[in-house]
Amino acid sequence: MFQKIGLFILLFFYILKINAQESIRFERITIRDGLSQNTITCILQDRMGYLWIGTLDGLNKYNGLDFEVYKNEIDNPRSLQSNLISALFEDSEGNLWVGTRKGLHFFNKAREEFILIVDSALNPNGNRVTNIIEDKNKQLWISYEGNGIAKLDLKEDKKQLKSYVHVPNYANSLPNNNIYALFYDKNLLWIGAEVPQLISFDTEKEQFQNYPYPVFSKEGDALLHIASDDKGQMWIGTATNGIFMFNDRKKEFLPFHSENPLLKGYGIEQIFHLPNGDMWIATQGNGLIKYDKAKDLFATYQFDATNPTSLSNNDVNVLLKINQAYYGLGLIMEV
Repeated sequence: MFQKIGLFILLFFYILKINAQESIRFERITIRDGLSQNTITCILQDRMGYLWIGTLDGLNKYNGLDFEVYKNEIDNPRSLQSNLISALFEDSEGNLWVGTRKGLHFFNKAREEFILIVDSALNPNGNRVTNIIEDKNKQLWISYEGNGIAKLDLKEDKKQLKSYVHVPNYANSLPNNNIYALFYDKNLLWIGAEVPQLISFDTEKEQFQNYPYPVFSKEGDALLHIASDDKGQMWIGTATNGIFMFNDRKKEFLPFHSENPLLKGYGIEQIFHLPNGDMWIATQGNGLIKYDKAKDLFATYQFDATNPTSLSNNDVNVLLKINQAYYGLGLIMEV
């Protein structure tokens, strides 16, 4: 299955092919090729090799030959309750979790059914899932645009959420309920929200700590992405203030080329680190950027109306490594 996916991936969505000469081309695949909708929001390759692709109108499963599309079915409570797919995750047991505009879904593979799991005590309009991750204790952590974060214990038979939200005038709570990034490391859940702060949450002591980062623009900011490189260095991407490295020991932020016009003012959706220190950076508005660490240089890949093998849009949502030679890109595309 993995080899088949690698061979047929060019039939799918945008693929960045890299050879020894660093020549790059993009294959443009749209609804005409089988996708349910042109805006790709998230991509997952599961342990069986299947590709799962979330869009604004349905979930797509690709087996190397065909697409299978999952959508809401009227009067079927065991179907997706929203066609807007916003997050995908496979847990340590191989279960598929699907985040949508209306909340978290568990996919029963045997029955091909989706089970919606929500906290009924919270605002139903704040249930759009933005991230799903798992900690070392087999607990899922889910972030929402509007309803903070939630925990789901995979060891329990009953699938139930425990929510953590902003509580006014209470220090040990989230500063904001619009959460856009999650990252787990050493009992700490690192959180990015619609505030210029990196937030840590001790999952055992259940304590929050906020670390404000420098803001260079006069506009409000949000932390959109958290990742670490091969050396364990933490990186964050922001909505308008570029990229920072975070020194966990000193609790300090180091701006990364903060005045570079390729980064400043553009949303940093994802930072993908290569073993040699190079980076691929997915942005909102400025296409795909590659950083060459050895040369300390940036290269950009953007839409070019005269080049049919360029990006068709400069808003890149997600970058997924498929194998050593291919990278899948999810973009906002016009239908």
